[in-house]
Amino acid sequence: MAKLTIIVGVGASGKSTLRKQICEKTGARGFEDGTAVPRGNDRRRAGHRALPELVARLLGPSAQDCVLDESHLVHERFRKEFQRFCDKHLPGVEQEWIFFNNDLAACASNAYFDAMNHGRKDASRFRSILGQSKKYVVPEVGSYPGHDQVLSVYQQEKPQFRTGEEEKARKWLKAAIKAVENGEEFPV
Repeated sequence: MAKLTIIVGVGASGKSTLRKQICEKTGARGFEDGTAVPRGNDRRRAGHRALPELVARLLGPSAQDCVLDESHLVHERFRKEFQRFCDKHLPGVEQEWIFFNNDLAACASNAYFDAMNHGRKDASRFRSILGQSKKYVVPEVGSYPGHDQVLSVYQQEKPQFRTGEEEKARKWLKAAIKAVENGEEFPV
């Protein structure tokens, strides 16, 4: 029986890092935000077209475990719709749902680190973090298959924003969006 691991959390929470770790450890096929993620650097944007590949890998004759990290699953309605899809169309596939907590300060610190150290200055990413953190309510443990704990958001060694500094993080994200969109100096 194949296994589908579904990782849920706000952008920059550590979903991709965890997906990569699970795939390296188990040999599972990774899917990120609707993108099929092959091994190596070959990335192919697939959008919702990745769903047939995901289903085929899970249910095919040589069933393969898959790991999906999808930030849109922070929206409860979309998450429940996806769970109904899995329950109906993936019979016999074991589901494991992994949820990160909702920690805006830590996510903003991770986005800051990526922007300053990897040049990842993407207004849509910053906007997503703001929007997702407002709407994301972490479900109770046990309310989804395999959901037995809530993971802490990955923490930078020297975070830009600390727990309790959500307003400071929110202001930085808004300033970063404005800077990127208007070609202004990036906030540090």
